Amino acid sequence: KVSSAIYDDNAVYFAKVLEVIPEAIRPFEQVRDLLVEKVRFERKSSNAEKLAESIRQEAGRTDLETAARSRGFDVQETPPFRIADEIPGIGTGTNFALACGELPAGRISAPIKGQNEWYIIRVVSKSAPDMNEFAKEKNRIRDELMQQASYGFMSEWYAKMREAAKVVDNREETID
Repeated sequence: KVSSAIYDDNAVYFAKVLEVIPEAIRPFEQVRDLLVEKVRFERKSSNAEKLAESIRQEAGRTDLETAARSRGFDVQETPPFRIADEIPGIGTGTNFALACGELPAGRISAPIKGQNEWYIIRVVSKSAPDMNEFAKEKNRIRDELMQQASYGFMSEWYAKMREAAKVVDNREETID
């Protein structure tokens, strides 16, 4: 049996069980390379976190740009974004975005773990939504969403009606 769709940020997957392997402890020889690679990755990540922390501490004495560049790292500025937006070069729904949402403007963050990297963040500025503009647009947005929902409902209803209909084509027959 094939699974229902499994969604990822970049793809949709369908799975099918081909074989069930009984639970067992694999011999060390089979997992040795995997374990060695995992330990290497964890050490690299730990060292990167320590380096990020040392840059953060130095940034407290100087500034973030100077501290990062003194260790050979680039400082990059993101365009303005909302927490749910995709951040160029970083992604969507990341610890980076969440940390930016929590961090007050001007403060330097503790090291933030990404996919395979560590970040130190200084929020340059934050802006709140313009509630007056939202109030002006609120009714239009509501009407648009209601229209989309109504269209979706009607399309689904019409598709079900067509599917359930029994149509007999009598065009070729004559009427007596």
